[in-house]
Amino acid sequence: MHRSNQRKEESMYLEGPVGRLEALISGIKETHDESVVGIICHPHPLYQGTMHNKVVTTVIRAWQQLGFSTVRFNFRGVEGSEGSYNEGIGEVEDLQAVFKWVKASMPNAKIWVGGFSFGAYIAAQFSAQHLIAGLITVAPAGVAPAKQDT
Repeated sequence: MHRSNQRKEESMYLEGPVGRLEALISGIKETHDESVVGIICHPHPLYQGTMHNKVVTTVIRAWQQLGFSTVRFNFRGVEGSEGSYNEGIGEVEDLQAVFKWVKASMPNAKIWVGGFSFGAYIAAQFSAQHLIAGLITVAPAGVAPAKQDT
């Protein structure tokens, strides 16, 4: 008999830098010293990217089967999250807010960060500045710099 480690996700809002961020979490309240948490970032918000993306959901399921607690969230301006798209800069700040919330909720947890496409770019940018346990990027994308006036 196959036993699933998939956990039920609960919907909540986390405080972000420009308002609330819509999130789905699992296992965060089940704290212990060996806890591992995975935070995943979704594809580009201007191209219908959300935390409900099929690849994002697949990574969440895989992490849960490995025993991870999980967090997936919508960047600013997506579905129930407040604010508006900020060319990757604000989205890294959104991830920072989620990371801080996880650290406050589970201070001893090992935190993995991941993303798909644009979300992989955000996760990589974040990981260059923060100590994390692991990084998963699926089809990472770059973000073109904003146009400069000449």
